[in-house]
Amino acid sequence: MTEADVETIMQRAREKHPNARPRIISDNGPQFIARDFKTFIRTADTH
Repeated sequence: MTEADVETIMQRAREKHPNARPRIISDNGPQFIARDFKTFIRTADTH
């Protein structure tokens, strides 16, 4: 799964459940770039 896949899934979930406060559970695998993902979450959370 790529970073773009995760962003797409997160965005779809936020559109479908706008009032939810989801938790993201990751195995901290090397496929995630932590800084980019953290930035995406902060940006997506403000919209």
